[in-house]
Amino acid sequence: SLVSKGDVGDVLKGQEKIKSLVSKGDVGDVLKGQEKMRRYLADLRNKANVNISRNDDILKKMKSQNKSVVKPVSPAQ
Repeated sequence: SLVSKGDVGDVLKGQEKIKSLVSKGDVGDVLKGQEKMRRYLADLRNKANVNISRNDDILKKMKSQNKSVVKPVSPAQ
């Protein structure tokens, strides 16, 4: 899994902190929190793209190996 339980917990804590700051009217901290969340999501997107790319490479290699394997011929009857 790309997102561990700790990461989800951090996101939820961040959301609660943002709600708290908004209710207090401290917009500067909210903007910092939003920037941190944006960076976190960008990092998560990059990790997902790397994982997809690796999977595609593995599938291509497996398909090319399957094509290169000589299939056995059934004996004549």
